[in-house]
Amino acid sequence: MLLGTLQGHVPSAIVYNDRQIDDIKAFCFNQEKGSVLSFDKTFNLGHAFVTPAVYKNLARLCKRTNAPPVFIGPIFIHNNSSFVNKFGFGARCNYTEKCQSNKKR
Repeated sequence: MLLGTLQGHVPSAIVYNDRQIDDIKAFCFNQEKGSVLSFDKTFNLGHAFVTPAVYKNLARLCKRTNAPPVFIGPIFIHNNSSFVNKFGFGARCNYTEKCQSNKKR
């Protein structure tokens, strides 16, 4: 989990695990057969908003459709659904990626 604040905003969090980050690196940044990293609609859960990222897991196939299943990625928990907050999500994901890369060296 990555916690942070943007100036003038209450804290927000990105909840993720290493598998999600590894999958996103493998599937969403593969130029030959890449998956799109999408951000689902922001859900209002009381005083918090939740924005999940989703991607297609290209290593698996759904038996019924013979297509890659959609997996949930990192989840952004924040105080409002403004552009600034959503932009902060992308920036934090990029920061998380850099931290993951540095830890594996």
